[in-house]
Amino acid sequence: MTLSRPSGSEASRASVRGRSANSRMIGRAIFATLIVATIGAFVISQHLKVTTPFISGVTGPTPPAINPVSGPAACRDPATGASVSERSTTVSFYVVHHADDINVYVVDQSGTTVRTIARGVSMHKSKAPTPDAFRAVTKYFSWNGRNDAGRLVGPGTYFFRVDLVHQQRTIELPQSVRVESATHCVWSG
Repeated sequence: MTLSRPSGSEASRASVRGRSANSRMIGRAIFATLIVATIGAFVISQHLKVTTPFISGVTGPTPPAINPVSGPAACRDPATGASVSERSTTVSFYVVHHADDINVYVVDQSGTTVRTIARGVSMHKSKAPTPDAFRAVTKYFSWNGRNDAGRLVGPGTYFFRVDLVHQQRTIELPQSVRVESATHCVWSG
């Protein structure tokens, strides 16, 4: 058996093939790493969206049904015992984690804005996690059943939408308010 040494050109070609294979392997490893990192970032961001509240302490709408024209002016809130008018409704909340400017809108079931309740209201986060500290930063927003032109909206279900301006987040409060033609001081808070 005779062993022959590869010539210089054969050795050069083998070296190029080896480098080319290594380059492909490194390229594939980088590509796979980028895919895994992208998927991981997506999962983390979705988790944060679902688990991190931007506002808290949401109450209302109180009352949950209003008659802006002839609703009773003094109904008893069953939760607090306070006297509440059924001619308008109020929601309240505070921001969590970051101070921000907020806009508050009333939207109908199709998502169309019918009334701007507040624009550019500065809200500060609580400095201490105590009930008094949270009450100190809670803001209240009322709606009287009228649109931006001052006309009564039609009977139906409406929602409050909150825009956190600097955090670029929009939150629709899950509780709705019903505008009715007849209310009777019968509701649960």
